[in-house]
Amino acid sequence: MLGKIYFYGKIFFMSFEKNFLKGKKIAIVHDFLVRFWWAERLVQNFSENFPDAKIFTLFYDEKKIWKFFPKEKIITSSLQKFYNLSFWKYTHLFWLMPKAIEEFDFTGYDVVISSSSAFSKWVITNPETFHLSYVHAPMRYIWDYFFRYPAEKKMWFLKKFFFEKMASKMREWDFVSAQRSDKIICPSKDVQKRIKKFWWRDSEIIFPFVEIEKFSPPVANSARKNFLVVSQLVPYKKIDQIILAFQQFSEKFSDEKLIIVWDWPEKTSLENLAKKVFWENFWKNIEFVGAKFWDDLVKFYQWAKLFIFAWIDDFWITPIESMACGVPVLAIWKWWVLETVVEWETWFFYDEQKVEKILEKLFFLQEKNFLEWEKFSELQKKSVEQAKKFSKKIFEEKILSELKKIFSIKK
Repeated sequence: MLGKIYFYGKIFFMSFEKNFLKGKKIAIVHDFLVRFWWAERLVQNFSENFPDAKIFTLFYDEKKIWKFFPKEKIITSSLQKFYNLSFWKYTHLFWLMPKAIEEFDFTGYDVVISSSSAFSKWVITNPETFHLSYVHAPMRYIWDYFFRYPAEKKMWFLKKFFFEKMASKMREWDFVSAQRSDKIICPSKDVQKRIKKFWWRDSEIIFPFVEIEKFSPPVANSARKNFLVVSQLVPYKKIDQIILAFQQFSEKFSDEKLIIVWDWPEKTSLENLAKKVFWENFWKNIEFVGAKFWDDLVKFYQWAKLFIFAWIDDFWITPIESMACGVPVLAIWKWWVLETVVEWETWFFYDEQKVEKILEKLFFLQEKNFLEWEKFSELQKKSVEQAKKFSKKIFEEKILSELKKIFSIKK
């Protein structure tokens, strides 16, 4: 009975809270809807909270994400016809995307909410339309990763030449388009600093959310037996460093195993590296399990005794999901992690992106028994409590608060 009262009371409260949006026309804009990663979860949340809002995007892959974003809610750009050609890689249309995103017409809309890692913030709105932009990060490959990107992508001379020419022009366009948002929200202090440096804009931090109710510790901690990585398999994530460090670690602790979740886009090359260094112990000490979602993903967290995070990033949800499942994290001591954790209570750190630094900390944690049950139980409790600070409820309340401010200003 009390549960029903709480449930219906919550619905009434949420409806009351959103009452000020009644009759308002809202649009959602996102760069690409061609995969379902963590940025797309935010878009899905916007869509759930504003069910009448259409979602505008450059490209939409119905086969891959129709479950999350039904076709009837989507409005695609003029470039969609090229995406449907199987021989064409949509990223090659990079130079046409600025014009395509500007073609969307938002006449008559009260609010446009853009979710942007690249082009969504470029949309043009009328003065009476408020543009609220959630910027995951400025485009890294034309700003802070500009000098590293060609090497990581192994660009040959001519491709690198055209990339550098286009990136130079793109930086000008990106700066100009960044002035179009009425307000910018970002996920961390580091992104906030880059927004200020590259675009000369102020912004407000609202952390992305973790669906805490879907991630929980296992009933029995005896299930925890693996080391875990959940990540896109791209060069800057430094998964190769984790593989090399764990191979040396497993020579001394031969019963330990590393599980790597996800499969795009460098899975083959990383598997080849692992086969080379692990040799006959490939399946014994390391396993690539491919992409996993929700219930399947939660199981891998629940089976883990340590989550390893080797890359420097804007904000990443997987370590928070890990904490929600009671799993402590080993990470590099940089950027947004400094805002979200307490060292020795929820996370462990190393200070340089080097194989030997990861290995050194793995040996330390194993030899000092930090991952044994007596100490692990306390780590688990603190990790779960820390993860609660990134709940969906907190995120939604802050976004709703921003919208209230918008409509109070428009009055």
